[in-house]
Amino acid sequence: MDFVILPSKYEAFGKVLAEAQSCETSVIATRVGGISEVVIDRKTGLLSNYGDWDTFQKNIETLLDNKSLRIKYGKEGRKHVIKNFDTKVVVNNLERIYNTVANS
Repeated sequence: MDFVILPSKYEAFGKVLAEAQSCETSVIATRVGGISEVVIDRKTGLLSNYGDWDTFQKNIETLLDNKSLRIKYGKEGRKHVIKNFDTKVVVNNLERIYNTVANS
């Protein structure tokens, strides 16, 4: 797959985008819900505001026409997902939060 497109009106997190990025697949999505935490615009993928279909279309055309950019976003996306959403990272963060609450 060259890239994943997710034109959501709402997404709590954007798990499908994190999964795509973990496979070094670049992504195009709308800037809604938690997607901006998963996709860093112009670093790990391309974002546009929901309803701004002209920009969304331009983002699709950009990745269709630029293989090296797709590869770059894919590699950066994987790094971002591993650094921020790897199971060990999430578990450690939750444990820290639970310990803070328990010791309050």
